[in-house]
Amino acid sequence: LGFEWMSRQKTSIRSAYPKFTLFEIPVGEVVMRSEEGSVSDLTISLFNRGDDGDMAAASFNERFDKFERALTKALGEKPRKKNRDGVTEVRGLLWVTDTQAFLLESSVNKDGDPEFMRLLAKSPKDSRSGSKMKNRSALRRNVIKKDNGDVYVEGVPMVDQGQKGYCAVASAQRIFNYYGNGIDMHELAQAAETGPDSGTSLPEMIASLKKAMSLVRSRVLITYTKYDGIDSEERDWDDYERFLKDFSRDWKKYNRECKKQGFTDKMVPMRESNGIDLPSGSITLEDINLDIYRQINMEKNEYRTFMSKIKQYVDQGIPVAWALELGMFKEEGLPQTGGGHMRLIIGYNEKTDEIIYSDSWGQGHDYKKMPSGNAFCMTTATMTFVPNK
Repeated sequence: LGFEWMSRQKTSIRSAYPKFTLFEIPVGEVVMRSEEGSVSDLTISLFNRGDDGDMAAASFNERFDKFERALTKALGEKPRKKNRDGVTEVRGLLWVTDTQAFLLESSVNKDGDPEFMRLLAKSPKDSRSGSKMKNRSALRRNVIKKDNGDVYVEGVPMVDQGQKGYCAVASAQRIFNYYGNGIDMHELAQAAETGPDSGTSLPEMIASLKKAMSLVRSRVLITYTKYDGIDSEERDWDDYERFLKDFSRDWKKYNRECKKQGFTDKMVPMRESNGIDLPSGSITLEDINLDIYRQINMEKNEYRTFMSKIKQYVDQGIPVAWALELGMFKEEGLPQTGGGHMRLIIGYNEKTDEIIYSDSWGQGHDYKKMPSGNAFCMTTATMTFVPNK
């Protein structure tokens, strides 16, 4: 039926089997999670805009009513309302038996268009307990230090974003679920107005995350940025001019090093623009020597700041959201091979000069390593989502 483990810990399993039905009604992905060896909860996607596209409001309401009637008949009792008004307004119906609690939820966006519908099953005890955010001191207990030099944050749950462009909100869900908040990427996508194909540029990511984070009493703290990608409303033009001068200096240094090492065919043509020498055209990866480019970047103060911030937050048990451009260095087995992306940095190794990271793509993507110099070259920004309390 297409079930696959979502992480190496094997505490969650997912399937998007296309022939799944519930009460003879087609449904989407199914995710089961476990605690201490037993199934702890089940989530069935009955509809979500990211995977299923748009649905007419009348059809959406009709589907909700069908599931309500089917569950009421199957469980032999009527539900009670369980509406929520947090990050998004969620309509909910709750059925509680001696052994199980079933929560049917749906939500529409501000324009009245359907966003998601899902069924959650938990124990009655778990259905009564709300989300409880961990405090900062408790997070430090999740930092694991291995003899081989690996230092990483343990216990960040896996979320599989599927084929949709939800990398930013999926990463945010993983962090907040790790903190103890049960919010999911569909709620965050609705709050951030993230579409299935959007959210891949740095300005879009930051704008979306800021909008969503304000609703979960948190904030987006940008710990490093190349600055070029920040939207113009926030740009300080004096700082931007300094960025361009630094950018110019880096490429001049790169060209000198190429000439010194005999790679004159990999030198980048420069031209003057408003008194600053800049590359005269677009730069493709095939045009440059990546080893020299990495070397130049690792000699910068910004590289030391980048690594210092990663160590600072990982040592506190806080994952770092990592916005980057894929495709600069070869990575095997990625569903996405180029363009903007967001993943989590969950650790580092000073002995081997590597970062440890995790993608929201399920098993095989939950614990990976990369030379820190490569990571820095690919980076557009790093940020943390730190609770206000």
